[in-house]
Amino acid sequence: MFVLRSLQLFGSELTNAGLATILDNCPHLVYLDVRHCFNIHMDITLRAKCAGIKTMKLPHGSTDDYEFQIENPVRTRARKPRRDYKPYV
Repeated sequence: MFVLRSLQLFGSELTNAGLATILDNCPHLVYLDVRHCFNIHMDITLRAKCAGIKTMKLPHGSTDDYEFQIENPVRTRARKPRRDYKPYV
């Protein structure tokens, strides 16, 4: 994923750990859309990692420009992230 420049994960169950892994391994990322990814909580560490991304669409951001019709919200409440697996290293 080293050359990845644009990534849209709209409505994914991605967590902070998953997003951090993507950011650590995609140094050339300039566009990231994580709208409706309600398991992501943008803390100071994640915001710092996203500093170099030119266009960033946050989990609770507006969906007015989203090209597909959606019901708002995609999921009514975020589930707790699973802790019974080991992330890829």
